[in-house]
Amino acid sequence: MNREPAGDTTGRLPERAGENMQQAERQATAAMQNEVSDHRAQSMPQTRTAERAATDFDGKPCATQPSAGQFPSLEAGRRSDGCSFSDFQTRDAGAQMPPLNTGELYNRSREQTVRLDVGVPSERGDNRVRTEPSSGVIVARDGERCLIATANHSVSSIQGEQIVSRGATFADGSRYPVSVEARDRSRDLAIVAAHTGRDTERVCQPATIAERGERSGQATALGFPERSRTLQASPGVVEREIAATNLRSAKDSLPGERANRPLLDMSMHTRPGNSGGPVFNERGAVQGLVYGGPPSGRAHIERTWATPIDRPLIDGMISRVQPSRQRAAW
Repeated sequence: MNREPAGDTTGRLPERAGENMQQAERQATAAMQNEVSDHRAQSMPQTRTAERAATDFDGKPCATQPSAGQFPSLEAGRRSDGCSFSDFQTRDAGAQMPPLNTGELYNRSREQTVRLDVGVPSERGDNRVRTEPSSGVIVARDGERCLIATANHSVSSIQGEQIVSRGATFADGSRYPVSVEARDRSRDLAIVAAHTGRDTERVCQPATIAERGERSGQATALGFPERSRTLQASPGVVEREIAATNLRSAKDSLPGERANRPLLDMSMHTRPGNSGGPVFNERGAVQGLVYGGPPSGRAHIERTWATPIDRPLIDGMISRVQPSRQRAAW
């Protein structure tokens, strides 16, 4: 069951202020500390896999796999089960940056995009943990940690539940524990740290962040929709930047979110699980993070909203992250 804020097809339910959130954060911190201790004590074990089969929205291998020169994609206005593929395009050999929506962009950006999973107690009450997936983009290295930008609602406490674990899976299948390092609830942004240890230089490949926000033009979102383990490209168009209250009711805002904050209104097909994933401009720089979209019906495969970001904004959030050398040794 996907959990979403009202009016948001790619997110999770809003966090509850007060004791529930504080208790959840304390427990998540303790769980993460234990996970990191085990992670280091066992010489940074990880689960690497070879190129894996493309999976559908339920996480099952697609009946038909992409052929050479194809990559997984979601087209605006067209329904999909997660097993749709587009052909690669090429560009003149002398070009410095790949053209929009190409295999080159996909292949490069897959190293910069991660799947995030938040563990919460199962609804069955059987002491099992279920995962709530989302997406993020690598923005910096910090010692033995990899810093990732994502949507705050994707990695924070949700109503009536406690977070028991957070993890990040990188392009090669390596998985590492995650901690939340900085939040900007007014914009629904967060910086999380994956504790990648001695693998940091290898797996942590920061994306280029746009120097200044762009408010229109062709774009591509990348992320992990639904339960898919396959990175999907969502090509489309940023049509305009508009106040959030022009797209939805102010009552649908998340706790702490500025109701009239700017959002990018895009013609694009994304789904639950895409939240926090990067939106690349036509030069391959990240200009936004997927936030959500219309609440129901066919609208969610035709329109997507994103939080605009730029280099100064991300640098400002990174400056709030406590350097790894000052953190307690877990």
